[in-house]
Amino acid sequence: MEAKNIKINPKVFLKINFLIITTLISLHIIFQLCNYYFSNIPSFPDIRIYNSFNLGVERNIPTAYQASMIFISSILLVLLALSSKSKKDKLYFGSLSFLFFYIGWDEIFVLHEKISRPLKVYWNTSGFLHYAWVIPYAILVLIISLIFYSFVKSFPVRIRNLIFFSGFIYVLGEIGFEMISGNLISLYGPKWEFNQTQIFYHSFLITIEESFGLVGILFFNFALLKLLKIRSEIIKIRIS
Repeated sequence: MEAKNIKINPKVFLKINFLIITTLISLHIIFQLCNYYFSNIPSFPDIRIYNSFNLGVERNIPTAYQASMIFISSILLVLLALSSKSKKDKLYFGSLSFLFFYIGWDEIFVLHEKISRPLKVYWNTSGFLHYAWVIPYAILVLIISLIFYSFVKSFPVRIRNLIFFSGFIYVLGEIGFEMISGNLISLYGPKWEFNQTQIFYHSFLITIEESFGLVGILFFNFALLKLLKIRSEIIKIRIS
């Protein structure tokens, strides 16, 4: 069978996925507002549709999309490893690919929540550490940042800055705002006991948290595509 080349334009990738993210966030906000202002109307909005687009709910459309974007990161890092001539570069890119593969599975199966419960009991965490998983994950982020800082710093300036920016936005959303929403629950109890003001504040935090996560991983993939384009002149996926 004749081999074919598929060309990927980083800017087109960015625009299409930015549109998808904007749509997902907009639908989330619309359903949140409907649930907030029309809570007295039974079955409005429909709970299945509401949960399907709720950024704060696991295993739904936004979660599937974010997981797929993280797996794309893993694939792009593999391609960068294969295109690298240096064994050191191959090791760095390969390690990052494995890391993002794990993050993708974590996104799907909520692995961090499963380790959070026993850690919370063991450490008796509360307040901003209500979700105890943020402790080991924050430490892991710090270690990874120290290990890969010099490597990423060697990239072209625009790509390097874009990766640093995307990483900051992603971590700020997934860990930073998670800590703030955890503190809210620690102070006022479970979400089903919230008053209207607390519900609104918590929904706002969740929206920012998940939006930053989506935008962060998008810009990271955009940076990887630009780096891959520079290294291979034109991005090609061979299908035989």
